[in-house]
Amino acid sequence: DYIEDNLSQDLSLKEIAEVAGLSVSHCKTAFSKSVGAPIHRYVIQRRVERAKQLLAEDELSISQVAAEVGFTHKSHLAFHIRRVYGLSPTGLRRRVSGL
Repeated sequence: DYIEDNLSQDLSLKEIAEVAGLSVSHCKTAFSKSVGAPIHRYVIQRRVERAKQLLAEDELSISQVAAEVGFTHKSHLAFHIRRVYGLSPTGLRRRVSGL
């Protein structure tokens, strides 16, 4: 829940571990066992999925979507969108919004 509620923020491993009441080492191990992915990969995945939702709504610019989901620049968003979906943010927006 903490990750979901703070996707737009800089989520450090130390901060996530503190919220969970665990050491960084234990948090990394427990998270990977529980979710099946390292924390960083999970955070990126959630940011990309949330960006897809925002792009479908077609209300925010791509720069605004990037900031809203915690990417420091729209190029970071574009890199991860291309990696996951094989499309640019604009292409994904067209696909998911039916434009």
